[in-house]
Amino acid sequence: MGKKATDEIWDKKPGSTISASVNPVGKVEVVEQGYSLSGKWGWASGCDSADWFLVGAFIPDDDGNNVHNLFLVPRKDIQIEDNWHVLGMKGTGSKNLIIKESIVPNYRVIRMEDANADADEISRDSIEPIYQLPQVASVPFVFAGVILGIAESLLKFITEQISQRKSMGVNLCELQSMQLHIAEISAEIDCARLLIMRDTSESMAAMRVNTALTMKQRGRNRRDMAYASRLCKSGVDRLVDIAGASGVFDDHIAQRKYRDLQVATRHIALSWDLAGTTCGEITFGLEPSSHLI
Repeated sequence: MGKKATDEIWDKKPGSTISASVNPVGKVEVVEQGYSLSGKWGWASGCDSADWFLVGAFIPDDDGNNVHNLFLVPRKDIQIEDNWHVLGMKGTGSKNLIIKESIVPNYRVIRMEDANADADEISRDSIEPIYQLPQVASVPFVFAGVILGIAESLLKFITEQISQRKSMGVNLCELQSMQLHIAEISAEIDCARLLIMRDTSESMAAMRVNTALTMKQRGRNRRDMAYASRLCKSGVDRLVDIAGASGVFDDHIAQRKYRDLQVATRHIALSWDLAGTTCGEITFGLEPSSHLI
């Protein structure tokens, strides 16, 4: 999307926010003004406070192939369905969006392929490096970062708690088994942080010099955002075990963080089956079977 779209969003209200649900499930018809869009989208985080919405739908190309496009829609065309009654991450408010009909002009439509393009694939000399990052191979690190924060904060809490706890008169922190548990869990979580920091640092460095990420780098990023989440999930699962019976109470921090992590790790961008397979295909020189690259 170009300047006309960005001006419409932010000229009169610089603080405007956008909620997105990019899964291409909408229905599209070509009209004189652009496109007539309708449908129902899920998982629209932050939708209650958003001014604009970015939603996905397929548009057939000249050869009849379905092409994933993103449509920018104003709030007045959106109905929010309050269905976000979930296990964890309740604060994201990731509710359903319903559009009965929205007329979307061409300048508010962009192909997912273009949104996922690198710095050298589109001329972006005037755009900050962070906005040049390819969508699929970089943005999901935001979700992995949330999961890392959950794991690190729970590790800190449980370690401090164990340091002060006794069982049958024994200091738990003096048990060799407890020391080994904490050592291994902290190593897993540290590994997750190192993977995320390496990949995001290298990706930003490439954008600063207008260099595209290679397909191997994209595949590695997809692998690592999913695997870092997997490492954190493993660590949190065992931290909850260490919390013992007291961890089952609603007011215990381990229970809340455990529930939040169970939801966060289920994001499709962090699916190990998809990300790991994609990385494996690229490693063997095969064409990725998933468009999530």
